[in-house]
Amino acid sequence: MGYGRNGADEFTGATRVTVAHPQLHHGDRCPACGKGNVYNQKEPKVLVREVGQAPLAATVYSLERLRCNGCGQVFTAEEPEGVGPDKYDETAGAMMAQLKYGSGTPFYRLAQLALAQQMGIPLPAATQWEIVEEMAAHQHESAETEAGTG
Repeated sequence: MGYGRNGADEFTGATRVTVAHPQLHHGDRCPACGKGNVYNQKEPKVLVREVGQAPLAATVYSLERLRCNGCGQVFTAEEPEGVGPDKYDETAGAMMAQLKYGSGTPFYRLAQLALAQQMGIPLPAATQWEIVEEMAAHQHESAETEAGTG
């Protein structure tokens, strides 16, 4: 199950949620062509979402996918409400920034000790830097827009 730099299987400390398709079930008639039947795919669509907690937590969502044996169309369960489109929640970036700049915890230390080894949530130092940098740029853009200078 590849997912970016770190596969979803590496998130051993993450909460795992399996999401079933709301209308279709294994063996149902295909709603697209009406001729074939849909069957479960071997691999679900995988989403990893991280949120800031003490210090971070992750949830891996496995969205059921069914494929029609007649027309080949694939039907994927919708992601749960409130999951959001981004892998890293705003709170995750805020927690990383707080630990780095508020508490003096180096990114590499957070990557080595707290996340990958003890909590089962891989988060390389370079990725932390990118997340915090993107968050800071977004904050800067927001401030300019509010001030009417952007």
